[in-house]
Amino acid sequence: MATSLATYVDALAETWSSLASVCSGLSPAEWETPTELPGWSVKDNVSHVVGVELFLLGEPYPPHVVPDLPHIRNDAGRWVEVPVDLRRPVPGASVLAELSDVTARRLAELRALDEPALEETVRGVMDFPMKLKHLLGMRVFDSWAHEQDVRRALGRPGGLTSAAAILSRRRLLLAMSGLVPSAAGRVVVLETTGALPSVATLTLGASYVDGAADAPDVRLVMDFETFVRLGTGRVAYAPGLVSIAGDEGLAEAFLGAMAITP
Repeated sequence: MATSLATYVDALAETWSSLASVCSGLSPAEWETPTELPGWSVKDNVSHVVGVELFLLGEPYPPHVVPDLPHIRNDAGRWVEVPVDLRRPVPGASVLAELSDVTARRLAELRALDEPALEETVRGVMDFPMKLKHLLGMRVFDSWAHEQDVRRALGRPGGLTSAAAILSRRRLLLAMSGLVPSAAGRVVVLETTGALPSVATLTLGASYVDGAADAPDVRLVMDFETFVRLGTGRVAYAPGLVSIAGDEGLAEAFLGAMAITP
């Protein structure tokens, strides 16, 4: 089923508001709390959202040379680091004020569009052109993933049943259907428990459907937050994180490749 413009925009509004709320009133030390993203603090996650949305509003990307930091592994990593590195000397409260301003402007821009605009080609991240519907799907997923990074670091859970969480689950499952090319056609049932319980059947090399197949090659059961952390590469698979039934070799290959973010 196609996702409507209003669904994307409402999900962005909710996750951006949630991110701003969880960061309200943080002390300077809390702003510098490390997250599961190597090299990034709570403030760095917020700076990233600010920088990307400013760019998508049409502002030129800052001409800043990022130092050779250990966590930068590729050109995409260097690109996203620019607004983060620029704001490292800036107080967290100022970055939070930027977040409120840029997201309000971005939401006003998006709410002025009509449904056919989803098919239009727009400026994407790193200046790659893409359809607006693809860009908005990426922005919902990215913004929500960083909201969760911040929440885990601060010990303030929430947002795991939001509209952005539901859209992000779908995005993760679609991407995971493409994992383990050598096992194309094999079937994985993936069940999540906890905040957002669900069951999906992935046919590798194809896609996924909600619900459980009768005789999958492997069945995996994990907490929804573990699913998100594995899928976004925040943690690596280790025994005990996931319950496995069926082909253990396929399970190990799938779980080892589960991170779909660069």
